[in-house]
Amino acid sequence: MSTASPGEAMELRAGRCQATRNSVYQTIDALVRAGLIRVRETAQEENRPERTIYEATERG
Repeated sequence: MSTASPGEAMELRAGRCQATRNSVYQTIDALVRAGLIRVRETAQEENRPERTIYEATERG
């Protein structure tokens, strides 16, 4: 699913790339709209915010 070059992947693993919360959610929304991922489940624990778990589709 990733299209990062080896150098970019190393940057990500080293924690040198930062993403804003908004850009992460925009990317997730785009992947859902493209049919590459789908919601597998949502869960909420006690006083924690709801958590959505995604999974890759056949296309993804």
